Amino acid sequence: MIWRLKIKIKTRILAGFILLAAFSSIMVAFFALRQFGTILKEQILTDLILVAETKEGNFFDFLEMLKGRAVDFSSDGLIRDLAAEIFVGGDGRVRDLLAEHLIRNKMPLDKFLLGIDILDLNGRVVASTDKKEIGRDESAENYFFKAKELNYGEVYVSDVFISRHFEGKSVLAISAPLTDKNTGRLVGVLANFVDAKNLSAMMAGERQIQFGAISGILGRMQTFEAYLVNAEGFPLTELKFAPDAVLKRKADVLPVRKCREENKEISALYGNYLDAPVIGASMCLPNGWTLIVEMGQDEALGRLGDAQRNLLFIISAVFAVSVGIAYVIARGIANPIARLTQTAEKIKGGDFSQKAEAAAEDEIGRLAVSFNEMVEKMKRRAEESEKLSAVMVGRELRMVELKKEIEELKKKAGTAGDNLLKK
Repeated sequence: MIWRLKIKIKTRILAGFILLAAFSSIMVAFFALRQFGTILKEQILTDLILVAETKEGNFFDFLEMLKGRAVDFSSDGLIRDLAAEIFVGGDGRVRDLLAEHLIRNKMPLDKFLLGIDILDLNGRVVASTDKKEIGRDESAENYFFKAKELNYGEVYVSDVFISRHFEGKSVLAISAPLTDKNTGRLVGVLANFVDAKNLSAMMAGERQIQFGAISGILGRMQTFEAYLVNAEGFPLTELKFAPDAVLKRKADVLPVRKCREENKEISALYGNYLDAPVIGASMCLPNGWTLIVEMGQDEALGRLGDAQRNLLFIISAVFAVSVGIAYVIARGIANPIARLTQTAEKIKGGDFSQKAEAAAEDEIGRLAVSFNEMVEKMKRRAEESEKLSAVMVGRELRMVELKKEIEELKKKAGTAGDNLLKK
């Protein structure tokens, strides 16, 4: 048995429109959100790459400034003369003169300096901005024996390390060879020491504020951070969410491994040093360091949530308007058909005076006109049929009367014959 649902045409039309609108809205929302999410991620990654490149440029500018300062100091005639005199056995007065020159005329030139040391070829400090440094043996330190291998005007920049001096701070040593002005022969090493916190300030954007900028990127994004990591995976600058981590806590994240193992810079989604989901970009530096800029995925993609809410609101509004339009269209289609159906029911009951309303010049209007023409023909045929029926009834009545007359004539004829026979 086939079951037929008795659903009004208006309901069916409206349901069809609603299903179509719902399907269209869902598909538009799905593809729009997917596309927007892809575009947003690509834009954020592009922005992070640009920030990383900017930070890389700042780093090299800072490094070149430090290197230029070391070259400037190592080429200073007075430093070279006094150092040479000390190396050949100069007394304490010469050391004091050199120390005073370093303190008065050199240290003020660079506010990033923690101190300046002059070392002989055996790695012993012979002059310094800090008297406590005099006599220290630095022969095992990289910054010393690397500088001894350089030519005049060249500079070695060490990795960040925890200094035994300068109150145990993390420092960066920039060293250059000291040569005799006349012979060019290597006579010693000059070393500038810089507090590594200056690298942190540069990565955090604090230097630009120190130089007069109103704000930095860190003030606008809660989870954004930029930091440096050495080849072993130890941070060289402060970590925003892991205080006191410099050279102490591993931050061997994906960008660091990619730089170390493949010398490949990346921009991707990954887990940070706290294993929290971040989106970031990296720059591989020539000295084996990795520069990383990153921010939390929730904050970075937060705009996607806003876009989703806005899009859902727009789609809901469009869906509601579509349902309203569908209702108007369904009513415009179904109501004339319903009125036509009611008219047909009345005509079916024999009321041929009914006429279908042709309100519009569309298919339904033409159907109403055709329906009225059909009803008019039916009405004429009914009238003709009634007339014919009346004629037929009259004829039948006449035949009945004729039959009666014939019967009476027969009776009269029979009676007359009988009477004749009797006579």
